[in-house]
Amino acid sequence: MKVLKDGEEWKLVLGDGNPATVKALNPSEISTNAAVDYYRLSGVQYGTVLIGGDAFSVGSSHSATIKGWQDTGINGVEAKNKYEIVEDVWNGWKDWSVPEKIYGNSSENNSKTWYSRTFDGIPPGSGYHIRITGLTQPQGYGASGAGNVYVN
Repeated sequence: MKVLKDGEEWKLVLGDGNPATVKALNPSEISTNAAVDYYRLSGVQYGTVLIGGDAFSVGSSHSATIKGWQDTGINGVEAKNKYEIVEDVWNGWKDWSVPEKIYGNSSENNSKTWYSRTFDGIPPGSGYHIRITGLTQPQGYGASGAGNVYVN
């Protein structure tokens, strides 16, 4: 591996020495977004509350982003769910985000139709979960879906 000193910084250079390859493999910024939790819902009806099973940590970005899909599978019935970030504390759940209501059906097989929401103002720490509340109307219809939580 090739390591260069650039001013006060040390840089690891990837590639075979060809300037085009080195430029392609060494972007000026690298995203550190990582999926930290996967959630799935199936037939969630109005008023049902789900808590994502895996706890995750939030770092110095003070934010978490969810990306996913939801669908009722029924023409004319729109999926509606409320998503929020909560912390597992000794006496229950502490809310850490402004709830985001997401309306509309999106396709599991077409990521261009998926929703994406970012929750800001979350203190660095661990023990966070995604909480999903079913809002699909009329009563008796449920929404299914899945998604990931990403943090920096």
